[in-house]
Amino acid sequence: MALPPKTDEAFLREVDEELRRDKLAGFWTNWGIWVAIGVVAALAALAGFLYWQHHNGETAGVEGEQLQAAYDSLGANNAAAASKPLAEPRQVEPRRLPRAGDVHAG
Repeated sequence: MALPPKTDEAFLREVDEELRRDKLAGFWTNWGIWVAIGVVAALAALAGFLYWQHHNGETAGVEGEQLQAAYDSLGANNAAAASKPLAEPRQVEPRRLPRAGDVHAG
């Protein structure tokens, strides 16, 4: 049969556990706001990075379509039409985000 722990050991374990709990509560009291701000800032940075990647992908798609149009014109022996899409300055119009009332034709 197992021997019950001495009263001193059980008391010290309980005090140690309570001390750890108090330290953790004190940490969140002192630093909780800053931890939350850091998490929000990290999420905002991630969202900005994902938007930047998406925008670069959209820009590359538009440039690829312009290059393909130039290749198609060259394939049809129309050099004047091929130089037109390549001579235009690179301009990508920002796409408007869809709204709740938008209806998509499809």
